[in-house]
Amino acid sequence: MNRSTERYFRFFTHKFWSLESFISFSIGNDEFVEKMEAHSRFYSSLRKISADTNTTQEARDRARKLLDKKKEWLRYYIS
Repeated sequence: MNRSTERYFRFFTHKFWSLESFISFSIGNDEFVEKMEAHSRFYSSLRKISADTNTTQEARDRARKLLDKKKEWLRYYIS
């Protein structure tokens, strides 16, 4: 995780994590954000969080839920 991405996941409680808030946070920190890069950073971080046993169960569950929502969205739009 790069510093900005790490700051986002530390600054916001897991209850408020979303791709939209991640992009807004990045833009608010004057970072150039390309859509695909933002998606990649966000979902890559969620995968790491969901597998990290040092992270709270609630945060891991939220990460998994967001990853599942991504899969559902992809299935809907690709099929």
